Amino acid sequence: MATVQLRWLGKRGEPIRTDRSIPMTGVTKWTPISLEVQTPPQGAEWVQIRLKFEGRDVRGKCFFDD
Repeated sequence: MATVQLRWLGKRGEPIRTDRSIPMTGVTKWTPISLEVQTPPQGAEWVQIRLKFEGRDVRGKCFFDD
């Protein structure tokens, strides 16, 4: 399973909130994954953009685009 995540961090780097996309599973062709955020959480100073893989046999390719 793969998800795109936005991990919001406070002034000292402490996690405040994590927003996640809908999980992708299985073997697929090019499939865009998007994540919309209406408002950053209060106190957020930084955001990490993450691609998270979970599972026993995770492999493949990932392409990023704006």
